[in-house]
Amino acid sequence: MPSSVRHITPKPLSSGAGSFLVVIAVWIVAGLLLPLNVAAQTPVSNVSIEERVSIEERKTAEDGHTMANSRIVIDDFESYEEGALPTKWRAQRDGRLVPLTESFFDDRERFDVRRERGNGFTRAFADGEAVHINMDNGTDFNWDTSSHPVLAWDWRAVRLPEGSREDQEKLNDSGAGVYIVFSIDGVLIKRPKIIKYVYSASLPVETVVTYGKLKVIVAASALDGSGSWQRVERDVVEDYRKVFGEDAPKRPLRLRLWADSDNTNTVAIADFDNILLLPAR
Repeated sequence: MPSSVRHITPKPLSSGAGSFLVVIAVWIVAGLLLPLNVAAQTPVSNVSIEERVSIEERKTAEDGHTMANSRIVIDDFESYEEGALPTKWRAQRDGRLVPLTESFFDDRERFDVRRERGNGFTRAFADGEAVHINMDNGTDFNWDTSSHPVLAWDWRAVRLPEGSREDQEKLNDSGAGVYIVFSIDGVLIKRPKIIKYVYSASLPVETVVTYGKLKVIVAASALDGSGSWQRVERDVVEDYRKVFGEDAPKRPLRLRLWADSDNTNTVAIADFDNILLLPAR
């Protein structure tokens, strides 16, 4: 295809004209390069407000997406020395949570940290007693069930209270329990709405027992064996809807690890590990 560009042979320049044109060329080049140099040295703070807002909004959205799709570790018990108290958790006194100290334990009830083959976990021991440790949502950890509806944990029933049955009040002991306190409702008498997941000595998995606003769900059973580690993952939003017939609060109030043997006057020993919050499956 013929070119539309015409080629013109330049005329020779006189020395004076050539010098003048060189000066002009230097000015032009300097003028072109100066904005580039200034732009290269312009600090990030000179980015427009609109651009900064856009960058921050995008970063916040990306961080929120990452958090919503990642697990949250409440406690994996790896930060404690063997034999120490799991002090990320707290004791309860007069309805309030207070720092966990040795004064709350004795030779008949205790939580402490153990290690096996390098792995840390906490052990609950109850000899005719009820023992528990707690965390408050918003203070000790942060849980929104709309992004993380699944509570997961590992547990091991070392010794379950003999003759215990969660469906009989006089025998109602659980060698291992995980409580979620969702809300406290009532006009004159306020009572908490609670789901208690238990490792039962006698009832089959998925049994539900009701004690008013306390709903007991059997998450593991000695009928299927005990003495080895088991992994539990519960969609608490789904479980709450099933047992209470309504939507779960987005922010539960409290999480509790539990062991008791006071009704049967026997011994309960249970291990807990890897307490996690997981996004929707």
